[in-house]
Amino acid sequence: MESGATAVNRFIVTAKHFVEVCRTPSSAETVHRALVGLYTAALDLPDWQSAKDERFPEVAAPDFRWLPFQYYRSISDPLQLSDDRSAMGDLGDDLGDTLVEIEAPLKALDANTASLEGAVKRWKTSFLTLWGRRAIDSIGALHAHLARTER
Repeated sequence: MESGATAVNRFIVTAKHFVEVCRTPSSAETVHRALVGLYTAALDLPDWQSAKDERFPEVAAPDFRWLPFQYYRSISDPLQLSDDRSAMGDLGDDLGDTLVEIEAPLKALDANTASLEGAVKRWKTSFLTLWGRRAIDSIGALHAHLARTER
């Protein structure tokens, strides 16, 4: 297992790449790889919950009309085996929400208006409560799309 500092540095590099991919029309495969990399890097973020809460700048999500599809089927709770309900996921919305959670702390770090500890706390908390699940759903949808198009 890598050190906390190494994991944070790897996450920042991966996060910047994810932002770049999302802000420029990219192939589904490129988006898929960037999202998988971001999710994987987030798994290793240290738990710095003792860091103080900080404010981050507002970031607007781009228009994702360039994606090859918008909607997909999502299972509401994969651990609820007796519930077979599904929901409709929105790939652009999921990527946009993820991008906002990732890019706001990056911008604050670049502007020296936030601490590294505060940024990591935000990334880790939002990963566990918001964008981690959206990323998994989006990864699954992108995987299904890529598998269909390669047949």
